Amino acid sequence: MPATRRVLVVAALLAVVLRVRQPDAAGGAPDVGGYVLVQVLAAALGALSVTSEYATGMIRLSLVAVPRRGRVLAAKAVVCSAASFLIGALSGPAGGLYLALAGVTGVATGFLVRSATAAWALLVGAAVGDSLLVRLLPDGPARVAERYSPTAAGDRLLGGRHVQHVPSPWAGAGLLAAVALIALASALVVSRHREH
Repeated sequence: MPATRRVLVVAALLAVVLRVRQPDAAGGAPDVGGYVLVQVLAAALGALSVTSEYATGMIRLSLVAVPRRGRVLAAKAVVCSAASFLIGALSGPAGGLYLALAGVTGVATGFLVRSATAAWALLVGAAVGDSLLVRLLPDGPARVAERYSPTAAGDRLLGGRHVQHVPSPWAGAGLLAAVALIALASALVVSRHREH
């Protein structure tokens, strides 16, 4: 679909721009703030790979060709995570992992909501919403929420830094992977109970 190709190209160009702007900052770590937009684009790529089929009705053909919805979901997740990983790998392996997980989450979101507009709203909200929510909480709960928020986990993974009393960057990657797997499992359960 043309929209997925455009999102892929824009995400790759933005990842290159971020890499060129900060080639040696923080030991090669990417600009975390700018990477949120790349994260949203990688997730949107995953969502569009699904929602475009629902919008055109081609999902029926896909499900006739491959009746097991789990296989369709898995295939889309693998392809989108691989494309997202390649984009993220422009800034290093941590960036590749981060965007691959964002792509998987986007695929799951697309299967859950079946609408490109709703998927965009949810993905943008998830990318920026948890950090905003943390700021609205009182100090004690905010500290706990910040330790385990997916956005903070992504920041730690991309920055490669370990802060005392906060899970390590790779524990953050584990948290992001758990979020992606929960989203995929939810999408599988919901898609199995729909007609198409």
